[in-house]
Amino acid sequence: MGHGTTATYAITARALDLSANIFTDADLYSIINFTISNTNATHIITCGIATSYTANHLIDSSNSYATVAVGDVVYNITDNTYAIVTAVAANDLTLSSNIFDTGNERYLIYRHRWVLYVWQNGTNIQGKYCR
Repeated sequence: MGHGTTATYAITARALDLSANIFTDADLYSIINFTISNTNATHIITCGIATSYTANHLIDSSNSYATVAVGDVVYNITDNTYAIVTAVAANDLTLSSNIFDTGNERYLIYRHRWVLYVWQNGTNIQGKYCR
């Protein structure tokens, strides 16, 4: 069904039941648990796989990033790292930190406003309030 496909679901103690077959054979998947209590599927802007590497950037030749905005959060699923979008261009996002170190990492971008994001950058603790 492709990236960004959603289905309704039910969660039990040891299972996730989907209302539609959103996977194809041999698909890799990650279940991401947002700890922000009011995050839902409408906050996810896009997802994909980085196609090349430049420090402090997310480059994906198949994604125009038309709906991404400064302040959105990029989550590198492969490395479990986060950064904030600081500039948007076609196929290229500038990020607040260098969270991609190769050109083949899975990511998702989400928007959740009115949240303080805090991260460590070397010996500094940095933060950004997104609204």
